[in-house]
Amino acid sequence: MNTQQLLNKNWRLTDYRVGDEEKILKLFKIVFQRELSVEYWKWRFWDNPDGAAVIKLLFDKDNLIGHYAVIPRKVKVGDSVHPCVFSMTTMTHPEYRKMGIFNLLAQEVYDTCRKQGYYFVYGFPNVNSYQIFMNQLGWQEVVTLTRLYKSVAGHCIEIENRSNLFEIKRFDTEIDILWDKVRNNFNVIVPRTKEYLNWRFTDNPSVEYKVCFFKDKGTVRGYIVLKIYDSGTSKIGHIIDLISESNEKITLDLLAFAYDYFLKNNVLDIFCWSPPESRYDSLLKGEGFAIVEEKTWFGYRFLSKNEQPINRKDWYLTMGDSDVF
Repeated sequence: MNTQQLLNKNWRLTDYRVGDEEKILKLFKIVFQRELSVEYWKWRFWDNPDGAAVIKLLFDKDNLIGHYAVIPRKVKVGDSVHPCVFSMTTMTHPEYRKMGIFNLLAQEVYDTCRKQGYYFVYGFPNVNSYQIFMNQLGWQEVVTLTRLYKSVAGHCIEIENRSNLFEIKRFDTEIDILWDKVRNNFNVIVPRTKEYLNWRFTDNPSVEYKVCFFKDKGTVRGYIVLKIYDSGTSKIGHIIDLISESNEKITLDLLAFAYDYFLKNNVLDIFCWSPPESRYDSLLKGEGFAIVEEKTWFGYRFLSKNEQPINRKDWYLTMGDSDVF
């Protein structure tokens, strides 16, 4: 289905315009059966420090029937930092499915991003969109992420260097110093800068995160980001992000802080992501984390030209890189 065929059906393909968010949120509720607040939408799509979202909309007369959005995101690949886009919300009205709408919107979004100089698009397709991304939109699957799980029931937590742990409400320039120290430990990663981390965690209008620094002689040498998910019937803990210098003791103390925090809040079950090749993986498994069956797909597609595929071992991904957690 091409653009002309859509126009012949009185369908209208447009870029987002101020005020369209009312119809976007209405479509979101129809598709996902839950509310999305205006505040959250503005934070996610408009206040992003790397730039405003690229959003394509499809209307049948005045009714919004299709939506696809990506947000700009800087990604370090090797020694260079590239402007990329992170694939976000894909929506097709239930009455218009299997008509090629998502495919059309995605091609329009990618064409716009290509013209604007973005390097690649990446993201975490859900079970409904995975086949379209991979088979129709030219994405490359990098890795199927598996969750790691640990129970802290019955644990007695001992933190060797408790005086080195500091809870913080906001990231400052200290985190940029840490990032400069550790950046070469990661080949492909979203730079953990003050600007990005404050937007992602402390400015989120809907989710509360707990952030802890490990400091030694006034210098930040690592941090951990935690979240408690309360379903109403049970609570689970998420280790959302973890970055530290190449010192196992620092990482272990940050993990001990996490265990202690979750136990104090009556949370016994902890989950996290850790790419199998990351330097944290063996440490987490040594701490008793085990793989659980639930899987998350991750992939990407170059936008400007065909490049050499990025080695799956090079990506560093945590729950914080997803838009779900």
